[in-house]
Amino acid sequence: MTPDNAVDEVHKRLQDTNIRIAYGAEVIKLDLAEVLTEAYKQYDASLLHIRYLLAEWLEVKESYITRLERGEANPNIETIGKIFGAMGLRIKFLIEPLDR
Repeated sequence: MTPDNAVDEVHKRLQDTNIRIAYGAEVIKLDLAEVLTEAYKQYDASLLHIRYLLAEWLEVKESYITRLERGEANPNIETIGKIFGAMGLRIKFLIEPLDR
C-alpha cells in the first residue's frame, strides 16, 4: 500500500462514527504522552527524577507514570490536571479534525 492509499483508507474509515470514537479515545492518550514529554523539558529535570517526583506527588506507582509516558494509561481529567499542576504548568486543549 502506498502512503497516498493509506491516507485515503484512513479518511474512508473515519467516516464510520464507531471508528472515530475509538480512534479519538486512543489518539488522545498519545497526545497526552507527547505533551507530557514537552512538559518534562520545561520542568528541566531528568526523566527518572521527574518520574519519581510525579509518582510521589500523585501517590501512584512509577509504573503508572511510565504508562502515561507511553500513551498506555487512561487518566481522568483531574489526574491530568494534577500532573501538570505539580510541574507548575497548565494544559490547554486544541481542537482539530481527527484526520490530521
